[in-house]
Amino acid sequence: MAGRKLPELRNSKVVTVDELIDDALEFVANHKDNRNYKSKAGIVREDMGSLSAAEVTPQELERWLREHCKTAATANRYKAFISLCYREGVRNGKVAVNPARLVRQRKEGGEAVAFSQP
Repeated sequence: MAGRKLPELRNSKVVTVDELIDDALEFVANHKDNRNYKSKAGIVREDMGSLSAAEVTPQELERWLREHCKTAATANRYKAFISLCYREGVRNGKVAVNPARLVRQRKEGGEAVAFSQP
């Protein structure tokens, strides 16, 4: 045992996606669209809240979006919310990277036409 170097202990506290969601909700507390953020937070927290934030991959996020979002617009909104959570985590020093940045934005079709000229 003498002379043998022990491995360095990393930050033993594991940051979960749940904590990042809490930080993001605190950040948008006075936002005019706060109700939608809370709604998205509840849905994301239910499935991904207990995961280690540092170990979530873009592939896992892509898979989650595919399973939970029927339209491209909805998937883009959830991706934006998850990215916000990670952005706040990076800003607060809780995570090093934002895997949502690597998830491709979906192309939204222009199905609905609000106004047309004769």
